[in-house]
Amino acid sequence: MLSFLHMFGFFPSTPSIAPAEAFARLGKPGGLLLDVRTPAEVREQGIEGALNIPLDEIEDKVGELNAYETIDVICRSGARSAHAVDILHAHGVPQARSVSGGLLAWVAAGLPVAS
Repeated sequence: MLSFLHMFGFFPSTPSIAPAEAFARLGKPGGLLLDVRTPAEVREQGIEGALNIPLDEIEDKVGELNAYETIDVICRSGARSAHAVDILHAHGVPQARSVSGGLLAWVAAGLPVAS
């Protein structure tokens, strides 16, 4: 429901980060690339070094995620990651940002993926 409302402008814009910037931060101390796609999607095409927590499990893992200084959240197209960022912000994790355009934009930018 939050994604639907977000898409139609009922919430302020979700903080975001460009795929190239997220890639540059990948593996840096205190940072996390969080993939909120399903495990099946990640097995098909993933990003080495990303942590996979499906969107429907985010609320259960908030306590573990708050320890990171930066959290860049990615999904296939950006909709689920925006929803995840909204959830994280609502639960006191303000350092989360959505990777703009998701994995589609990541691949279009020529950034590495694991198949």
